[in-house]
Amino acid sequence: MHRKSIAVVALTKGYEKKENYQDLIARNKSINKYLSNQFDNLLFHEGNISVAHQKYIQSFTPEMEIKFINIKTEYPRTAFNNCKNKINNDLCPPTSRSSQFTLGYKHMCHFWFIDFLDYTKDYQYLIRIDEDCFIHKFDNDIVEVMEKKNQVFISPYFRKFDVPDVTLGMTKLLKEFVNENNIELKNKLEEDHNSVKCPYTNCMLINCEYFRKNDIFIKFQTKIDESSCIYSNRWGDLPLWGLVLWYFEDNYRYQEVRTIGYRHGSHSMTIN
Repeated sequence: MHRKSIAVVALTKGYEKKENYQDLIARNKSINKYLSNQFDNLLFHEGNISVAHQKYIQSFTPEMEIKFINIKTEYPRTAFNNCKNKINNDLCPPTSRSSQFTLGYKHMCHFWFIDFLDYTKDYQYLIRIDEDCFIHKFDNDIVEVMEKKNQVFISPYFRKFDVPDVTLGMTKLLKEFVNENNIELKNKLEEDHNSVKCPYTNCMLINCEYFRKNDIFIKFQTKIDESSCIYSNRWGDLPLWGLVLWYFEDNYRYQEVRTIGYRHGSHSMTIN
């Protein structure tokens, strides 16, 4: 495969002080050390990383070219749209827990389940590594391994489903979607989704081309978007991807892999 059809990506914040980019720079250094230099590197931001700050960030890994993408001005300009911030009291009302999350966090969840596929149409595969994830092990042939196994989604870690306070209405919506589209699920639908294994989405590899052309997934995305539940009840991209993989995909299509290892700084977790 032509390596330029693979991109390493993150959605990152802009800061007033250069010192606040310490985590992002450490992330970039780890990528530069362990990942192939044939992968493209994209950093999505809200237009609040100045050119001077971009040059500062780039200066720590000069041999690793970084493309900074302003999601507010780059086509399709759909991400971080405040008009989507609506309450759906009938299906997924806010809770005290969901209300603790900022609008920016909910925008991030929306981006990583819906918007990012529209911003990356030049790429077949994406390797998401968030700004607080520091790589210490990476198999640079992982995409070739995925293709041989006919896989479309992998993550170094899969975890349990999210808590009820931020998944209100999710089962009801899923049932409606299944009935509306006459879908035969790959696993038995559970009320609490205790069996569902969710990818730890701060680090994941996805075949974007597959999901862009997947009719069931596109319809599910649309139903999620129209429900406003990502904003109303802070439905996260982690449980949503968990539902997609567990119920819509054969189990050989996704996998927890041990050949990628990293430190998730904000949660003080070491994966593999």
